[in-house]
Amino acid sequence: MARQFRIEWDPKVYNGKPVIKGTRNPYNNIR
Repeated sequence: MARQFRIEWDPKVYNGKPVIKGTRNPYNNIR
């Protein structure tokens, strides 16, 4: 599901806030 989108995980983000580029709803795509 999230693999269809280009996901770029930011090393600074570990609070449960993944940095996704190319997605409209990053939270929906990650879950």
